[in-house]
Formats: sequence, structure tokens, C-alpha cells
Amino acid sequence: MGARRETLPRWDLSDLIDKNDPEAVDKIIRYTEKSVKEIELFKNKISGNISVRNFHKLVKFYDEYRMQASKLLQYASMKFDENMSDKGSFEFFQKIDRNLTDFGNRLIFLRLWWKNIDEDNFKRLMSKLTGDHKHEYRCMHFEDILPETEEKIINTKDLSGLYGLSQLYGVLVSELTFMIKVRGKNKILSAEEIYQYRFSSNSTLRKNAYDEEVKKFEEKNLSISFIYQSIINDRVAEDIKIRGYKKTRLYGDSYNNIQDSMVEAMISEIRKNASVFQRYFILKAKALGKKKLLRCDIYAPLPKTKTVRYFSFKEASKFILDTFYSFSQEFGDAAKAIFDSRHIDARIFSGKVLGAYCAPVVPKLPSWITIQFNNDIESLKNLAHEAGHGAQFGLSESRSIGTYEPTIFIGEISSTFAETLVLNRLYKEAQDVATKIFILGIMLDNTHASLIRQGYLAAFENEAVKLAERNSITTEAMDNINLSLCREQFGSSVYVPDRFKKDWTTVPHLFQMPFYVYSYAVNEEIKLVLFDKYKKRGASFAPKIIKLFSAANSVYPMQALARAEVNINNPKFSQKVFNIIKKMVDEYETLLSQR
Repeated sequence: MGARRETLPRWDLSDLIDKNDPEAVDKIIRYTEKSVKEIELFKNKISGNISVRNFHKLVKFYDEYRMQASKLLQYASMKFDENMSDKGSFEFFQKIDRNLTDFGNRLIFLRLWWKNIDEDNFKRLMSKLTGDHKHEYRCMHFEDILPETEEKIINTKDLSGLYGLSQLYGVLVSELTFMIKVRGKNKILSAEEIYQYRFSSNSTLRKNAYDEEVKKFEEKNLSISFIYQSIINDRVAEDIKIRGYKKTRLYGDSYNNIQDSMVEAMISEIRKNASVFQRYFILKAKALGKKKLLRCDIYAPLPKTKTVRYFSFKEASKFILDTFYSFSQEFGDAAKAIFDSRHIDARIFSGKVLGAYCAPVVPKLPSWITIQFNNDIESLKNLAHEAGHGAQFGLSESRSIGTYEPTIFIGEISSTFAETLVLNRLYKEAQDVATKIFILGIMLDNTHASLIRQGYLAAFENEAVKLAERNSITTEAMDNINLSLCREQFGSSVYVPDRFKKDWTTVPHLFQMPFYVYSYAVNEEIKLVLFDKYKKRGASFAPKIIKLFSAANSVYPMQALARAEVNINNPKFSQKVFNIIKKMVDEYETLLSQR
């Protein structure tokens, strides 16, 4: 029986903008521009021989500008995400985006000056920086950046091009409605609501929902495919034709010392080890009483027992915080600040942004979380995931505005670790074998979704880029690549008919955060190794994990990982990851034999 329906919380954005002051937004815009003008006063004065005093002023002004700009951007973004079909919110977001693009263009000169400063003065000024600024400005010095005019053109182009296309996908999908029959009655659902039926224990409902989702996305196929082709073509043109790289840079990041080859090697290892999950899906099919899973069955739960829990939002919040505190007082405190600040929007309705996210704004201000909470374990897990992000931002609140958000290469570790803490507690507290199977199945499904699924989506992005580089990217070609990769991923363990070739169009990240999905895969690998260490060494290892989380972007990612004894460049790292997964599958098989 599900939890009693409650009034779900709506986030309070007044910590960013005073809702009682009609001029509050304009005041922040004016204050932000004031910071820009203070920096511009140095435009004709800065040189290699700038005094330390003036250099420190520049650093201070630049920090102040970024603090105010972040408040503006996140406020406008969250107002839009509350209801993406609201014309006023969309126009407001565009207004803020235009202002911030203009401000950013006016300050490109500062980044160019610092990149091109001579080595002696670079060393002189770096020696006078302290704390996080030292790492941040070292990275900025080696940043890839074009001359001022070219960078301004790219920024202006992206405003109505790349970013506009991403927003267009969100608006288009938020307006889709789906109809399926539930308990004999037709039910109209949003994209987020119908997605939840992928986790339904009713196989007919699951299949009907998946079919309806694919069907409605197919109806918008021309528009969606055009959006994606334009996004990929834009990226290829910028990297090769404008920035002059030999090939499109998908992950290479000079700022964080990350190379394409490192990520590509990880994707290759994922594809080589896909058979680990093919074995799991064969076991899962037997557990569900099926000869073979269908594509829509891969995240199907086993039949729930009476001991499988449902959670009201209040119960879920308490469960998550109690679990975080059992791991670390600091981790718990950092997450609790978000709940106490009324920074969570958990409502479900058509028009609201798909999925869930945690939005950091500035240090020392609790982050905001949006989620569509549905009382089940999936919602509990998702809330824990976003609260884990927020906890990390809280742990790094003493960092500078430029370093308190971790790079995407390690940005998903705290969140996946947090959800694993919660699921592991549920597993340990399970009262019977059937419930343990149910929870362990969720853990394996999550690992597949984060590691294998996202690794193959990254491979799809790689192939799409290759098509664009050859000027041969088409809807049909992308559909065929998706179907081929999907069949490779599942092998003979899952039936994947031709009609699922277009299911790539249902993945928001491909459109709204291109080339981000790889981070879920690499972070899942790191999380598995971290949690394995934590289970074996207990509370004594927790401080090392907290050191990793609190490092954020104040050091290079590999240095941050070393604080928790993780070295992903070790040739045996990937094998260690898949050995952990194999043990989970072994345990799943053992539990099934005990039913």
C-alpha cells in the first residue's frame, strides 16, 4: 500500500531574489554590471607588470561578478524549470541569458590577458595568490581560448544557437502528453510521469507505456532529429573550423588536465565487459518468469513483497538524512541545510522540467533541488542522489566561487555514493529474501543505467560526431547506430526490435547537456570502488571520502581522487570495477536460488 498522499514542497527562491521587491532582479543586474565596469577600468591598464595590489583587486572584482551572475542565471533557470510551458518564464530566462552573455563578452579581455601573460610575471603574481585561487588561476592560464573577437562571436552565436536548441528540446518534450490505460481507465501523463512506468511491476502496463512513449517521440521525430543534428554540427564546426583542432574534442579538458584518450579507453572497457550485465538480465528474466526480457523490461522490479517500503516525502527526507548522518556528521549537516532552507521542489505536474537536478548557486548558500516525488523507492533514491550533490556543495562552501563546484569528471561521485548509502541501508534492513532480491535488483539496475547505459550513450555521441565530421549525419544513420549499439549492449539477453531504434530521442542529456553522459559512467566506476573500500574499512575510511568531496575543483581531479586512495589510471582499475559487479550478480543468483 502506497504512502498517504501529501502536499509536496515547492522551493522557495527568495534567498536569491526578494519576491516582495518588484525591482529586485533589475537591482542585481545593475550590481552585476557595476562589477563588470570595475573590471573594465583595468582594460587599458593591465600589463605583465601590474602591481600585486591591483591584481588582487581584479581577482576580487571577478569573484564578485561571478557570484552575482550565478545568482541571476540560476534564478532565471529555476523559474523557467518550474513551468517550461510558461511564456513569461521563458522570455525572462532569455532576457537574463542575453545580459549575462553581454557581460561575459565584455570580460573576455581579462581571460586573454591572463592566458598570454609572460612566464616571469605569471610566476610573480601566482606566488602572491593563496588558497583555491592559486589552483584556479593556474588552470585559467592554460585555458584554451581564441582572440577576443572570435570568442565574442562564439558566445553570441551560442545564445540563440546551441543553448537555444537545448531549451527548444526541453520545451518541446515538456508539452508532450501521453495516454495509457491504467486499471481500466485512460490516463493522460507528462513525459516524466510516463517514464516512471518503466519501473512498473505490471509487464503489460510497462510495455504499453514504453510503446506510447516511443510513438509520441516518433511523431516529433523530424523536429527532435533536426535539433540534435544542429547541436552536433555546431560542436564539430566550432572545434574543427573555428578552434582549429584536428578532431572534435568531446571530453578533452586542458583546464582540468583530462584527455579524450582517457575517457575513450573507459568507454572501450565498458563495451568489452557488457557481458556481465547480459548475465544479470538472463537471471532477471528467469526471476520474472520470462524466457527473455524485452527492451522495456530491463528496469522492471521483481514482484514487491509486503515489506517493500513506500515513503511520504517527510519520511523519505528523514530516512535520507539519518542515513547520511550514520556515514558522516559533516555530510548529514550539509544535506540537512537544504531541507531546512525550503530549497526543494518535489511537485509533479505537466510542464515542469523533466528529471531531477541539484542547482548550486554560490558558496555558503544551500543548493536547490527539483524532483518529481512519487513515494516509491525510485523517488527515495533520486532524492538521495540530488541531496548527495547538495551535500558536496555544502562541504566545499569555504572554496572560492571558481572552485567550489567539482568538475564533471568527478561531479557525480557524491550523488551516486549517497544513493548507494540509502539503498545499502534498505538492503541490510530487508526482512526477507524476496525484499533483498528486490533491493539488490534496483542496485544492479542503477549500476547498469549509470555505467553501461551511459557508456553506450557516450559511444553513440562519438559515432554521431564522426558522421558530422564526414558531413553525413542523418536521422536514419543515427537511428541505425543507436540500434546497433543497443543490440551490442544487450547481446542475446534482451530482445530489441527495430522500433526501438529511435529511443535515443527520449534521452534529455543528449540534447540539453551534450557530451556529459560519460561522467555518469566514470563516476559510477569510482563510486563502486569507493563504496567497496568503505564497506571493508568502515567509519575509518569515511574522512578520506569527505576529503575527496570537499576538494571539489580546488585541485586537479586525479589529485582529489588520490585523497580517497583512488587511481583510475591504474591498468587494473576497470577490472576491479567489474569484479565488484560480478560479485553483486553472484549474490543476486544466490538469493534467487533461496526463494
